[in-house]
Amino acid sequence: MSNLAERLKNLSENPHLSDWERGFCESILQSLEKWGNLTPKQHNLLQKIEGNYTEEKLREISEWKQNFTPEMRQRAEIAANYYANHAGYYRDLASRFLSDPDFVPTSQEYKKLCENDYALGVIENALSEPKFAVGTLVTARANHPRRYRVKNKLLLVVQHSMNVSSHAKGAKPVIVLPIGEAEMMWTEERFLKLPKKKKN
Repeated sequence: MSNLAERLKNLSENPHLSDWERGFCESILQSLEKWGNLTPKQHNLLQKIEGNYTEEKLREISEWKQNFTPEMRQRAEIAANYYANHAGYYRDLASRFLSDPDFVPTSQEYKKLCENDYALGVIENALSEPKFAVGTLVTARANHPRRYRVKNKLLLVVQHSMNVSSHAKGAKPVIVLPIGEAEMMWTEERFLKLPKKKKN
Protein backbone atom coordinates (compact mmCIF):
# COMPACT_ATOMS: atom_id res chain seq x y z
CA MET A 1 0.00 0.00 0.00
CA SER A 2 1.37 3.42 -0.96
CA ASN A 3 1.98 6.08 1.66
CA LEU A 4 -0.90 8.14 0.25
CA ALA A 5 -3.31 5.20 0.32
CA GLU A 6 -2.30 4.45 3.90
CA ARG A 7 -2.90 8.09 4.86
CA LEU A 8 -6.35 7.93 3.32
CA LYS A 9 -7.23 4.63 5.01
CA ASN A 10 -6.10 5.89 8.43
CA LEU A 11 -7.94 9.16 7.98
CA SER A 12 -11.18 7.48 6.88
CA GLU A 13 -11.14 5.45 10.12
CA ASN A 14 -11.05 8.62 12.23
CA PRO A 15 -14.31 8.55 14.27
CA HIS A 16 -14.48 12.35 14.33
CA LEU A 17 -14.90 12.76 10.57
CA SER A 18 -18.12 14.24 9.29
CA ASP A 19 -20.19 12.16 6.88
CA TRP A 20 -18.99 14.34 4.00
CA GLU A 21 -15.32 14.05 5.01
CA ARG A 22 -15.59 10.27 5.34
CA GLY A 23 -17.32 10.00 1.97
CA PHE A 24 -14.65 12.18 0.37
CA CYS A 25 -11.83 10.02 1.75
CA GLU A 26 -13.50 6.84 0.52
CA SER A 27 -14.12 8.39 -2.89
CA ILE A 28 -10.56 9.58 -3.49
CA LEU A 29 -9.17 6.27 -2.18
CA GLN A 30 -11.12 4.60 -4.98
CA SER A 31 -9.78 7.18 -7.43
CA LEU A 32 -6.24 6.52 -6.21
CA GLU A 33 -6.65 2.77 -6.67
CA LYS A 34 -8.04 3.32 -10.17
CA TRP A 35 -5.77 6.08 -11.48
CA GLY A 36 -2.73 5.82 -9.22
CA ASN A 37 -2.75 9.49 -8.29
CA LEU A 38 -4.91 12.38 -7.11
CA THR A 39 -5.66 15.70 -8.73
CA PRO A 40 -4.17 18.87 -7.16
CA LYS A 41 -7.65 19.82 -5.92
CA GLN A 42 -8.05 16.41 -4.24
CA HIS A 43 -4.61 16.76 -2.65
CA ASN A 44 -5.51 20.20 -1.27
CA LEU A 45 -8.80 18.97 0.20
CA LEU A 46 -7.08 15.95 1.73
CA GLN A 47 -4.49 18.17 3.43
CA LYS A 48 -7.24 20.47 4.67
CA ILE A 49 -9.14 17.56 6.24
CA GLU A 50 -5.97 16.18 7.81
CA GLY A 51 -5.31 19.64 9.25
CA ASN A 52 -8.67 19.46 11.05
CA TYR A 53 -7.52 16.44 13.05
CA THR A 54 -4.03 17.20 14.31
CA GLU A 55 -3.24 16.27 17.92
CA GLU A 56 -4.06 19.83 18.96
CA LYS A 57 -7.37 19.79 17.07
CA LEU A 58 -8.31 16.41 18.53
CA ARG A 59 -7.60 17.76 22.01
CA GLU A 60 -9.91 20.71 21.29
CA ILE A 61 -12.60 18.30 20.06
CA SER A 62 -12.30 16.24 23.26
CA GLU A 63 -12.56 19.35 25.44
CA TRP A 64 -15.57 20.57 23.47
CA LYS A 65 -17.39 17.28 24.02
CA GLN A 66 -16.58 17.29 27.73
CA ASN A 67 -17.94 20.82 28.04
CA PHE A 68 -21.12 20.17 26.04
CA THR A 69 -23.68 21.00 28.73
CA PRO A 70 -27.32 19.87 29.09
CA GLU A 71 -28.33 23.48 28.36
CA MET A 72 -26.40 23.40 25.08
CA ARG A 73 -28.02 20.08 24.20
CA GLN A 74 -31.46 21.53 24.91
CA ARG A 75 -30.79 24.52 22.66
CA ALA A 76 -29.45 22.25 19.93
CA GLU A 77 -32.50 19.98 20.21
CA ILE A 78 -34.86 22.95 19.79
CA ALA A 79 -32.95 24.17 16.75
CA ALA A 80 -32.64 20.67 15.28
CA ASN A 81 -36.38 20.10 15.65
CA TYR A 82 -37.02 23.38 13.86
CA TYR A 83 -34.73 22.54 10.95
CA ALA A 84 -35.88 18.92 10.68
CA ASN A 85 -39.61 19.70 10.70
CA HIS A 86 -40.17 23.31 9.67
CA ALA A 87 -37.25 24.57 7.56
CA GLY A 88 -35.27 23.41 4.57
CA TYR A 89 -31.75 23.77 5.94
CA TYR A 90 -29.32 21.56 7.90
CA ARG A 91 -31.70 18.61 7.78
CA ASP A 92 -29.00 15.93 7.74
CA LEU A 93 -27.29 17.42 10.78
CA ALA A 94 -30.62 17.99 12.55
CA SER A 95 -31.80 14.43 11.88
CA ARG A 96 -28.51 13.01 13.12
CA PHE A 97 -28.78 15.01 16.34
CA LEU A 98 -32.42 14.04 16.96
CA SER A 99 -31.92 10.34 16.18
CA ASP A 100 -28.81 9.80 18.33
CA PRO A 101 -29.09 10.93 21.99
CA ASP A 102 -25.31 10.55 22.40
CA PHE A 103 -24.35 12.59 19.35
CA VAL A 104 -22.37 15.75 20.09
CA PRO A 105 -22.04 18.17 17.17
CA THR A 106 -18.70 19.84 16.55
CA SER A 107 -18.33 23.43 17.67
CA GLN A 108 -18.73 24.51 14.03
CA GLU A 109 -21.87 22.40 13.63
CA TYR A 110 -23.29 23.77 16.87
CA LYS A 111 -22.70 27.36 15.76
CA LYS A 112 -24.25 26.62 12.36
CA LEU A 113 -27.29 24.98 13.94
CA CYS A 114 -27.87 27.21 16.97
CA GLU A 115 -26.26 30.61 16.55
CA ASN A 116 -27.71 32.03 13.34
CA ASP A 117 -30.44 34.68 13.57
CA TYR A 118 -33.28 32.26 12.73
CA ALA A 119 -32.22 29.64 15.27
CA LEU A 120 -31.69 32.25 17.98
CA GLY A 121 -35.25 33.49 17.46
CA VAL A 122 -36.65 29.97 17.56
CA ILE A 123 -34.72 29.10 20.73
CA GLU A 124 -35.82 32.32 22.40
CA ASN A 125 -39.46 31.54 21.59
CA ALA A 126 -39.13 28.01 22.95
CA LEU A 127 -37.40 28.93 26.21
CA SER A 128 -39.28 32.13 26.99
CA GLU A 129 -41.80 32.21 29.84
CA PRO A 130 -45.35 31.72 28.54
CA LYS A 131 -47.18 34.97 28.08
CA PHE A 132 -50.48 33.33 29.04
CA ALA A 133 -50.61 30.74 31.80
CA VAL A 134 -52.53 27.49 31.34
CA GLY A 135 -56.15 28.14 32.26
CA THR A 136 -56.11 31.75 31.04
CA LEU A 137 -58.96 32.97 28.85
CA VAL A 138 -57.77 34.89 25.79
CA THR A 139 -59.13 36.15 22.49
CA ALA A 140 -57.68 36.13 18.99
CA ARG A 141 -56.02 39.17 17.47
CA ALA A 142 -57.26 40.46 14.13
CA ASN A 143 -54.25 38.94 12.35
CA HIS A 144 -54.94 35.38 13.57
CA PRO A 145 -54.48 32.96 10.63
CA ARG A 146 -57.78 31.23 11.50
CA ARG A 147 -59.62 34.36 12.60
CA TYR A 148 -62.92 33.25 11.04
CA ARG A 149 -63.07 30.26 13.36
CA VAL A 150 -62.09 32.15 16.50
CA LYS A 151 -63.57 35.60 15.86
CA ASN A 152 -65.39 36.98 18.92
CA LYS A 153 -64.73 33.79 20.88
CA LEU A 154 -63.05 33.21 24.21
CA LEU A 155 -60.19 30.72 24.01
CA LEU A 156 -58.95 28.67 26.94
CA VAL A 157 -55.16 28.19 27.08
CA VAL A 158 -54.63 24.44 27.53
CA GLN A 159 -50.97 23.70 26.88
CA HIS A 160 -47.65 25.21 25.75
CA SER A 161 -45.04 23.58 23.54
CA MET A 162 -41.37 23.95 22.61
CA ASN A 163 -42.02 22.72 19.05
CA VAL A 164 -41.47 26.17 17.58
CA SER A 165 -42.01 26.60 13.83
CA SER A 166 -41.00 30.25 13.42
CA HIS A 167 -38.31 32.67 14.56
CA ALA A 168 -40.84 35.53 14.57
CA LYS A 169 -41.17 37.35 17.86
CA GLY A 170 -43.91 35.82 20.01
CA ALA A 171 -44.19 32.61 17.97
CA LYS A 172 -44.36 30.38 21.04
CA PRO A 173 -46.78 27.51 20.29
CA VAL A 174 -49.86 27.12 22.43
CA ILE A 175 -52.94 24.88 22.36
CA VAL A 176 -56.26 26.61 22.98
CA LEU A 177 -59.83 25.39 23.26
CA PRO A 178 -62.49 27.70 21.84
CA ILE A 179 -65.19 27.98 24.48
CA GLY A 180 -68.28 26.04 23.40
CA GLU A 181 -66.31 23.69 21.14
CA ALA A 182 -64.89 20.21 21.70
CA GLU A 183 -61.89 20.47 19.37
CA MET A 184 -58.67 22.15 20.49
CA MET A 185 -56.37 23.97 18.09
CA TRP A 186 -52.73 24.99 17.81
CA THR A 187 -51.85 28.65 17.56
CA GLU A 188 -49.06 31.02 18.66
CA GLU A 189 -48.92 33.59 21.44
CA ARG A 190 -48.40 36.46 19.00
CA PHE A 191 -51.94 35.90 17.68
CA LEU A 192 -53.57 36.08 21.12
CA LYS A 193 -54.44 38.79 23.62
CA LEU A 194 -56.29 39.17 26.89
CA PRO A 195 -59.98 40.07 26.58
CA LYS A 196 -60.89 43.70 27.04
CA LYS A 197 -62.22 44.42 30.48
CA LYS A 198 -65.86 45.37 30.51
CA LYS A 199 -66.56 48.90 31.66
CA ASN A 200 -68.75 49.23 34.74
